[in-house]
Order: sequence, then C-alpha cells, then structure tokens
Amino acid sequence: MNIKGILFDMDGTLADTIPMCIQAYRQTFEKFLGRSVSDEEITANFGLGDEGIIRRMVPEQAEAAIKNYYDAYETALAASSEPFT
Repeated sequence: MNIKGILFDMDGTLADTIPMCIQAYRQTFEKFLGRSVSDEEITANFGLGDEGIIRRMVPEQAEAAIKNYYDAYETALAASSEPFT
C-alpha cells in the first residue's frame, strides 16, 4: 500500500475547539438570521462541514455568512489562551 497522505479532523478530535466553533456559528447566525440560535440548533447540523451548515442555515446569504464564520472563528482562536493538547 502506497500512502500519499493522512487527514486529521482537528475540531473536536485533535483539539477541543467545539466551543469556539459554536461561538463562531452563533455570532454568524445571529448576524444573518437576526435571532438567537441555541447550541442544540447548531450541533444538530454537525456532520455537514462548516460551509454545509452555513448553507443550510443561511442559504440566501451563504457566501457572506461563510466569510463571517471564518473571521469569527479566527478571532476566537487568536483569543484562546490555552494551547491545543
């Protein structure tokens, strides 16, 4: 067998970044939907990938919402004072 690469799922597998993901989703959905979104509503969509979740929740403004999500996620990561272990 010739292995050409290995992929790892960082969020929730290699690092506990799920709280940061939920925070970034919440900020994005509140901005684009104009309402509060529960953790349960967010996590019910897990498995679709970031862009899939956003396209399902905000189909009319998906591209802008995706950019907003990644910006919010980057800000949350930069603010994290704990190293990934």
